[in-house]
Amino acid sequence: AIARGASECRWWALRRAHETAIVDASSGEERAWWPVAVDSIVTDPCGRTWAGSLDSYLAIVRLEGRPDVAPRRTLTAARVWLHGETAPPRGMSYLRGHTMPVRSVALDPSGERIASGSSDRTVRIWETKTGGEVACLIGHDGPVTSVAFNSSGGRVVSGSWDDMLRIWDTATGDRVSYLAGHQSYVTSVAFSPTDERVASGSLDCTVRIWDAEGAAEMACLHGHRDAVYSVAFHPSGGRVASGGGSMNGGGDRAVRIWDAESGEEVARLGGHEHEVHSVCYDRAGKRLVSAASDETVRIWDAESGVQITCLRGHQGPVTGAAFDRSGERVVSSGADQTVRLWAPESGEEIACLRIHSAAVNAVAFSPDGAWIVSGLEDGNLLVWDGVPGEFSDSRWDDTLTAFCPWHFARIEVTAEMLGRHLDCPECGGPLRINNAVCDLSGRL
Repeated sequence: AIARGASECRWWALRRAHETAIVDASSGEERAWWPVAVDSIVTDPCGRTWAGSLDSYLAIVRLEGRPDVAPRRTLTAARVWLHGETAPPRGMSYLRGHTMPVRSVALDPSGERIASGSSDRTVRIWETKTGGEVACLIGHDGPVTSVAFNSSGGRVVSGSWDDMLRIWDTATGDRVSYLAGHQSYVTSVAFSPTDERVASGSLDCTVRIWDAEGAAEMACLHGHRDAVYSVAFHPSGGRVASGGGSMNGGGDRAVRIWDAESGEEVARLGGHEHEVHSVCYDRAGKRLVSAASDETVRIWDAESGVQITCLRGHQGPVTGAAFDRSGERVVSSGADQTVRLWAPESGEEIACLRIHSAAVNAVAFSPDGAWIVSGLEDGNLLVWDGVPGEFSDSRWDDTLTAFCPWHFARIEVTAEMLGRHLDCPECGGPLRINNAVCDLSGRL
């Protein structure tokens, strides 16, 4: 047991392998759970809000009603911030449903739905705002390694270790078609901007172009000497980028650019020292971002193939990277359990999100840049909301203010209020005044 509610309440918080549960102390019945194992946890006097500490971060969860009267539910964090900061960055929520690692995530063009592929052989569709599961698409005979929406959001294509691609109707959940031809695991899939074609990469060292409607193979692109782990269409649809390599660290570590019509290789971008896991164009098609096991994210000029910036900070393989809609930020995910935000021109790290409980296998921006979705090795998806350009600079202003660490009630402090009891009007707990903390009586 790591925390107990107020004396009149009879429930406890317990830490387990990958989650924290709130249980009835008398019956042992689980009332709520939080899908992350925290290092320590405390609750407010009324038992409606719980704070959990993970590494150097603090996360707040909120119950509507007390656990002993509420039905079992999932707790989602309302606020997360680094210890010592006077203002929290942004909220987060977990999407729980997959039973094995999440390998790929994608958002539809509206940003209202998320698709995820997992080693549990399923593709799942989620509502971004509510976190509700809309559909579970079953049909693959192996882990699903990659998912992508078409431009309307009406179709999702998925690739799997069963060597197949499948296209699904997102409204009905029905399989529209399947594409067969790869001789080994499919690792990456992408729709063309016009939705007429699909590109795929595979451990068979090929990139293939498919007719999305006729389910026929249009071209097989040979050039990689090792596995292909990522493919991406240029916004014009005229080119395809691919990245790959050998897990042993040798062999082909290049990013290759192909003519989508002729299938000819038009450029080879060398620089990565280990296999490339992700490639993505910016919206204008002028730059390309790649992520690799050499712990780097690299920005390339899409026309000349010249490396613009090398972003260093991850402490392990970088599993994914993408531009936001404006092209002014890049997000990356890593095996070091972090998601990082970068300024692609300067190479500056804007923020490092460390709240993840496992390696981060995939990451994506919402179309408007307001959401970041990450897929984790522990089977969860994590959605970060409201991530503005000034993410790392979020602070309270210089006005003397008091706020409740549990409910975030903010009050401007006047001279007459100094020395008086400043208890939270909602929970009665102590308030914080800028960097000073009131004692339990509410005094500075």
